[in-house]
Amino acid sequence: MQPLDITLKGLRERKENVRIIAMSPDFAGLQAKEYIAKATEMAVDALLEKPFAFTAFIDLADKLMDTSLKPEETA
Repeated sequence: MQPLDITLKGLRERKENVRIIAMSPDFAGLQAKEYIAKATEMAVDALLEKPFAFTAFIDLADKLMDTSLKPEETA
């Protein structure tokens, strides 16, 4: 198994606009500064505390993929 940093670097090299969500129970209770620092340290786009509601995951994925934008809003 590859170390996480090598795996993430490989993903970004294959597709530069890939969005990565790290999921762990260790993210519980992080304050905003801690959240940003941890995500930056891990080189991920977002953190999600486990356990999580499926709708929370979908909402986060939508935000990261900008799927909520209507075609006319992107022009």
